[in-house]
Amino acid sequence: MTARYFLVLALVACGVNGFANDFFVSPNGSRSGTGSITNPWDIYTAFRATNSIQPGDTLYLRGGTYLGGWLTNYAGRLNLLLVGTSNNPVTVRPYKNEKPILSIGLADQTGEILIIGGTYTILRDVEIVNQPTN
Repeated sequence: MTARYFLVLALVACGVNGFANDFFVSPNGSRSGTGSITNPWDIYTAFRATNSIQPGDTLYLRGGTYLGGWLTNYAGRLNLLLVGTSNNPVTVRPYKNEKPILSIGLADQTGEILIIGGTYTILRDVEIVNQPTN
């Protein structure tokens, strides 16, 4: 077997998108972050990063409590709008052995707190609690 055969086999095993990227969000991340591990996004920005996060990518949530500040700072509920494909979903998950907790506080007037509006997005191993944040 040639090296080219192994390369093709490796790309097929990884799925269509063999060049998936990792992005990061942190409780102390910012809207102006780059999504890197050293300059993470805040959760509101990350969950709407549809121009940056592509099918097959992974969004890692760093450990800690994400307080419901997006409701007051950004005036709205938390919307997970990332879009993957059936062969390459976007995955949102904790980073390594860290434990992210979404403490979403009080709902807006509609009672909606967390809306998952994207397609083919996997949200896994994240604790979501509904507690007032004040």
